[in-house]
Amino acid sequence: MTENRSYLARILDVLDLVVTAEAPISATGVAAAGGMPASTVFRLTALLAERGLIERLPSGLLAPGSHLVRLGLRAMTRAGGSAHLEAAVRHIAADISESISAGLLIGDEIVLVGRQEPDFALRIVAAVGDVVTPQTSAMGKAILAFLPPSRQLSVLAKAVGAEQAPELLNSLHDELLDIRECGFARDEERYAVGQRCRAVPLRHPSLGAYGALSAAGPTARFKYSDAEEAAGRLVEASHAILGADAQTVALA
Repeated sequence: MTENRSYLARILDVLDLVVTAEAPISATGVAAAGGMPASTVFRLTALLAERGLIERLPSGLLAPGSHLVRLGLRAMTRAGGSAHLEAAVRHIAADISESISAGLLIGDEIVLVGRQEPDFALRIVAAVGDVVTPQTSAMGKAILAFLPPSRQLSVLAKAVGAEQAPELLNSLHDELLDIRECGFARDEERYAVGQRCRAVPLRHPSLGAYGALSAAGPTARFKYSDAEEAAGRLVEASHAILGADAQTVALA
């Protein structure tokens, strides 16, 4: 029993060291900080990575995993610890009366952190903590368009695999260029039949694109002109959000 508790304690220690590090950390750095043999740390980090609790970056360094982040977001939601993005989503939804979402780029995945449905919810429902596809959703493309090419590839590689990412990025080139020019992404029933969506990136002067806001609704109700007007409202909201919560931005 003592050995089991010691093993669990070491797993938690490794997880704590990776999560609280100011930047991605090496396994040897974790071993030095935790006073553990390197072989033990390599074994434990492999186990944690399998569960998505930590992530091994292409550089070999360790960072919090997407599953750990989703767990944290769900816990925050249940505990009522809503961030400024959730408040912004509710405020926008009161004006637009469609499904409003907020997502953050966490690691190489886009994770929903806020969602507000209208009285008549969409047929397709996404929940806080869900991962958004970068190559098919307006939210994903709004973020991709404002990332440097190397980061675009890593985000797409996470979604479809490293071999397919370059070709996929090339196929999105013209669309991403249009998004950069107009400042927001349009989706006309490509992500889901019968659904129209507009999304704007959340951009920080030093971090670049770190998230996005979106408005979506059924094409029968959410007319093209309504969607274009909603895009303008989302742009205004994105400007108001910038700098509102440095801790949330830092998740990117």
